[in-house]
Amino acid sequence: MENKRILILSTAYLPLIGGSELAIFNVVTRLPDYEFDIVTGRPRKELPPFEESGNARVYRVGYGPGIFNVFLPKLFLPLMIFLKTLNLLLKNNYIAIHAFQASQAAGAGWMIKFIFPKIPFLLTMQEGKDLNNQNWLTRFFRQLIIHKADAITVISSYLGDYVRRSDCEGIIRIIPNGVDARLYKGMRVGKEAIRKLWGIPNDAKVVITTSRLVSKNNIAGLIKAISLLSENYYLVIIGKGELEDSLKSLVENLEVKSKIIFMGEIAPSKIPTHLKAADVFVRPSFSEGLGNSFLEAMAAGIPVIGSDKGGIRDFLRDGKTGLVCNPDNPNDIAEKITRTLKDGALREKMIQNALDLVSRRYDWQIIAEEYGEVYRKIAT
Repeated sequence: MENKRILILSTAYLPLIGGSELAIFNVVTRLPDYEFDIVTGRPRKELPPFEESGNARVYRVGYGPGIFNVFLPKLFLPLMIFLKTLNLLLKNNYIAIHAFQASQAAGAGWMIKFIFPKIPFLLTMQEGKDLNNQNWLTRFFRQLIIHKADAITVISSYLGDYVRRSDCEGIIRIIPNGVDARLYKGMRVGKEAIRKLWGIPNDAKVVITTSRLVSKNNIAGLIKAISLLSENYYLVIIGKGELEDSLKSLVENLEVKSKIIFMGEIAPSKIPTHLKAADVFVRPSFSEGLGNSFLEAMAAGIPVIGSDKGGIRDFLRDGKTGLVCNPDNPNDIAEKITRTLKDGALREKMIQNALDLVSRRYDWQIIAEEYGEVYRKIAT
């Protein structure tokens, strides 16, 4: 039987398989002809060290809560993933090692290449931060990983340009993250029920954002923009993060508490119904590796507004698939929101163009098959 076994290394693959890191979950479940062993961290004790589902086996390394939970990600995780990966390589035959993100887990792949130089090492770059402005040590180790990879895929042109500037000799191919179009097609949403859950009037104009509450996503700028609009404009924020308390303080200071709804985290399967109950999606980011939340909103059939930063440029065409805003200018963000909701013809054009783009380029089935092509190519 032909060997189709892939060893995946990931820092982010933490929950149960059904709710796992987006790209890995969709690649694994949509390529049933392959077998996948996934090595990742175990930051919480309740996560089992081993788990198996379908064609995937997950191996978690780590100690759970306590002092190791503080130091594990940066100091110990690469070494522990390396040791587990070495153990698996001595037992099994793999056609490739595939690391997602040039971070701690990929550092283990970099070390493995010194021992097993002939096994292909595939790196997927999907970082969303401003890579050039990170600390020198992070940038140094990222360059080591990039130069050790035999092939590199990137989720956006922005990341592709970054890798090419690194003088990488590996194969570079753009394979974006995507959306599951099946979740959105034919979906009927009780809009009134969702708005009742939010505590918002049915005739209100609702802006929604799904986002980690971190500085790069600029939710503060969006809140300031909403404060400039009339009382009938509301903002629903789905997500949690380190800036939650400071953002709630900003809402209090701007006296817009009645207009801003913090929903916290919700299950990924429920996000489509919330998106479809809103009028426009906005995230005025300062940086994006790609911007999957935009693609989800586009698939849900609501217009999107975002900045011209990073990977967003690959799909956001001003006036065609959405509107581009200045993330440093709340007045501009507010103006783009107003324009989207008042110009019906523009709104419908952007929605239809976005739906067409998502179905052609950003469906997970198409993307998984592209990864399958890469596997076949590097294994020959």
